[in-house]
Amino acid sequence: GQSDHKYIDDSYFIQKDRTPPIVSIVSPPYGTGIPVGQPTSIVVQAFDSCELDDIHVRVNHGNWILLENTHLFTYTPTNTDSLTIEASATDTNGNTSVISDDTTIMLFPFTGLENTPVLNILSPENGTVYHEKENILLSLEMKHLTQAVLYMDIGGNKEHADNPQAITVVRSVDDFEQIAVNIQLPAVEQDIMVILRVESHKVSDQCFLSVTNDPGIDLEPVWDIYPDQKILSGTYMHLKISPPEQMDDFNNASEIIVENPTGSHHIEHFSMNTQSHSITAITGDALSITSVLMDRSGNRQVNHRSIGITPYFDHHNDMLFSCNQNEQLLADIIILPKLNQTLHCLLFAVNSLTGGYEIRYPDGVFYSKTTGQLTHLSFTGTGILAVEKNGQTNHILFWPINGEISDTPVTYNLTGKLIGSAGNTIFLQHGALFDAIQYDSKFFISIAGKNISSPVTMARVDCGRLYILTENALHAFQTNESLSLTQVFMTHMDSANGFSVNSKSLMLWSDTQIKSFSMENDGHLVESAIMQTRGVIQDIVMGHDLILVKTCLTGNDSLEIFKNQQCVGLISPAPASFVFTDQRMISQTQDHRHIFSKNIILDTVSEAFDPTLTETPLAVMISTQPEETIDIFDSNQRILPAHRTFWQKGIYYKILRQHITENSIYVKRYDRNGE
Repeated sequence: GQSDHKYIDDSYFIQKDRTPPIVSIVSPPYGTGIPVGQPTSIVVQAFDSCELDDIHVRVNHGNWILLENTHLFTYTPTNTDSLTIEASATDTNGNTSVISDDTTIMLFPFTGLENTPVLNILSPENGTVYHEKENILLSLEMKHLTQAVLYMDIGGNKEHADNPQAITVVRSVDDFEQIAVNIQLPAVEQDIMVILRVESHKVSDQCFLSVTNDPGIDLEPVWDIYPDQKILSGTYMHLKISPPEQMDDFNNASEIIVENPTGSHHIEHFSMNTQSHSITAITGDALSITSVLMDRSGNRQVNHRSIGITPYFDHHNDMLFSCNQNEQLLADIIILPKLNQTLHCLLFAVNSLTGGYEIRYPDGVFYSKTTGQLTHLSFTGTGILAVEKNGQTNHILFWPINGEISDTPVTYNLTGKLIGSAGNTIFLQHGALFDAIQYDSKFFISIAGKNISSPVTMARVDCGRLYILTENALHAFQTNESLSLTQVFMTHMDSANGFSVNSKSLMLWSDTQIKSFSMENDGHLVESAIMQTRGVIQDIVMGHDLILVKTCLTGNDSLEIFKNQQCVGLISPAPASFVFTDQRMISQTQDHRHIFSKNIILDTVSEAFDPTLTETPLAVMISTQPEETIDIFDSNQRILPAHRTFWQKGIYYKILRQHITENSIYVKRYDRNGE
């Protein structure tokens, strides 16, 4: 039942750290001979459970010297007196190591004698940083020696269990005294110093390297693929897979593997760098791309992508025509209907550099002259149109078609600029004035024009209409029975660099952006898609079921091909011009010297072919789908001149009654399934 208190007043000291650093001189070995007048590297190793404050060395018990490079001391002996080198280290708690056999070495300088062996590590330099397992090139000087042994000491420990086996370096007496040795650095568990030590008889040398532990690759290469989802066979893909910018141990053995198509034996290997590659898709299900990124430690990172291939073009090109070298240049190429039911006819203009021109088939000449140059060759639906330039004079040439092509063209003195044509109507520009001429059986008659007050960006003709794009509006004109141009509509819109129109599809472009619209007869526009190109847009052509965009991509003119609002292929360099038939794409090269044909792969067309025929007092109107390509002919297989035009609420092929000589009209469609 008693209670009491007892108080004790006492104190004691707590020492944070009383253990001195562990110090040793790991290179060169005790008793090594070193040359007088040449620097010798002494490597000091020091460890402490806390943190080192400084490392000092002294020579022959002289003053202590603070090491700037905490592990390396360089000394140049001036005479042959023996040297005692001692090392000491102090930690941040003031504990200093004790001088012992491990912290002391003796070295014996010697003067150069004739034929004295010399063994030096010339490179790499002391302190160079490498990654573990990296392959490096070691440069040795071996004078008056034929053999030496190379050691790699992890942590400067000659007995470390993971030290690689010693490498014997052999040099014949006739070899150069400086030799190169490829070595692979050892694997290490942490960032650590590795001593390279080379010995032969009583001479040796060493250097120390900082070797970094490298557990793997945590960066990824930079992929740049265009197109990146699907690609049409026979077109190009832009492929560039670059090393990560932050990767400091990139291995040049890294590569790109392309299997084209997947499962085939057609395999291409490319080095991984900043270079771009053009890959042509070969018909198959998919194209396989694999990147193998490697570091200098031998670690690998593998990535894979598969790009679906849509069969469309054959990947081979057939040459149809080649100009005479340095004598001719191609102008335009066009496709005519199947006259007399032969194949669709290719027609093209060839200009002589010394004057004169020819309009040719691949195997013959349709028309030629010994003077002048030919431009603007086109097919209007009812005839062949061209412009002949002869000095300062320009003439329109027109060959009407009525079953056959006329041998002699009808001519017209051209004083303005040819914009385009529709049937027998040819649209012209004279500054701000836009007008037309119309072929009427034997000669041309004038169509009164319209002045456009705003600056004109571009003008084009399609389906009988003249379209004019200004800074803030799209104007549409057509001819009327009173022989004048009448405005169909004017639609206000944002400014654009250019436009393309095909029946009821309108595309406006600015820089690298395309805006696609569905266009009603009255000019009402409904935006349907926005597409982005890689290169700056120069022109757009809508052909077959494709949108072909001419751009300046990577310094070259290219075709970026779109299908369903998605880029599906490239053609680079872009052809100077091209046309489509039912089963071929025909193009001329950028240098205007060669014509090539590329087959289009057959495909099933699901849309039914159901043309409708409507008679009017002056013409017969035939309605088809906008994307369909057709020929119209009579029972004698004679082609009937017809051109597309807006009528009522649709687009029709218009045949003037004066060209119809019987009661029967035949319509044939051409598509990727043939006739």
